[in-house]
Amino acid sequence: MRCLLVMPSRFSGVFVGSLSLALATPSTDSKVAGSQAHSEAHNAEDEFLTIADQSVDGPDAPVAIFVQGEVHRDIDGNALPYSKQAFDRQLAQSMAANGVTVVRYSRLNSDFCEHVIGVASPEFGCTLPLSARIHDLQLTLDRTIASQDVKCVWLAGHSFGAFVATQVARDNLTVCGVILLGALAEPYADNILRQMREDPMLTPYASEFEALFQKVESKDPNSLSAIKPPADLLFHEGRIQHIAEAMSFDMLDAVRELDLPVLVVTGERDRQTPPENARKLHASTPNSELLIIDGVDHYFTAENERSNSVAPQLAETISEFIHRKSPLR
Repeated sequence: MRCLLVMPSRFSGVFVGSLSLALATPSTDSKVAGSQAHSEAHNAEDEFLTIADQSVDGPDAPVAIFVQGEVHRDIDGNALPYSKQAFDRQLAQSMAANGVTVVRYSRLNSDFCEHVIGVASPEFGCTLPLSARIHDLQLTLDRTIASQDVKCVWLAGHSFGAFVATQVARDNLTVCGVILLGALAEPYADNILRQMREDPMLTPYASEFEALFQKVESKDPNSLSAIKPPADLLFHEGRIQHIAEAMSFDMLDAVRELDLPVLVVTGERDRQTPPENARKLHASTPNSELLIIDGVDHYFTAENERSNSVAPQLAETISEFIHRKSPLR
C-alpha cells in the first residue's frame, strides 16, 4: 500500500523550496531489499514538500532519517556531475536489507538561494544555512512520525549533516537516538584551515582564509566585498550565512546535551574529519559507542576501491545498534 502526502514547505515566512524524500524499506526478499522500495521526485520547481510513504513487508522495522553533509547532493547522495557514488542510496539499501527503514531527502531547487538567503543564482551556487537545514529535518521528522507507526525515529547524520541531526535531536521526544558518521568535533573554521595546511597546494592560502573567517565572525558584510580567487570559491555570497552559522555551532557541547543513544562511526583514513574527531565525540557522552572502520575514507569507501562501494560493516553496525537500542513498539 502506498500513500502520498503533500504539504507546503516554508521557512521564516519565505518559500524554502521543494524537498524530495525516498524510503528504503525492509523486504522479505533480501536480494531486492530496498532496491525498489522508494519513490523519488526530482521536480526542482515544485513548491511542496513531497513524502513518498511505502508500507513495510514482514516484521515491524525501526525507522531512520539520513541527513546529508555540506555539499549539495541529490537524493541518492551524488554531487552531480562530479560524484556518482550514490553513498546515501547504497547505505539506505544496505540498512533496509538489515531490517531498518531509511528515509532519504534532498533539496534540488535552483531557486532556493534567492528565496532563503536573498541571493539570486550566484556564480558558484549556494549552501543552505544551518538554520534552514534544521527546519527541513524537523519538517521531515514530523512527516515521518505521522506516516510511520513508530514512537520515535533515528537520525543518521553524515559529516555536516551530523551538526543538523544533533541540533534537531536536542530535547526532542520523537528522536530515538543519533548516528554520527564522519562527524566534526573541531570548530568549523579550524577544520578547513587544518585541511589546507596539510595540503601543500593549499597551504599558501591558509592565512588569507583564516583572516576571512575572522571577518565572517565579525559580522561585517562590507569586509567581505571584492574577494579574489581562490578564496571566492568558499567565501562567496551564496555561502556566507552558512559559514557564519556553522562557525557559531559547538558540536561537542551539543552532543554532551543529548540524553539519547549515540553511535559514532568514522573511517580510519578520513581526511576531512580524522578519527580524533570521533574519539572526542565519543568521550563527550556516556551514552555513546564508537566504531572506527579500517581502511576507509570520509565516505566509508576504500581509497583504492574503484567501484566506490560503501563498506558493508557500516550498515551492519548501524542497523545492529538501532535494533538493540530501539524502544519496543
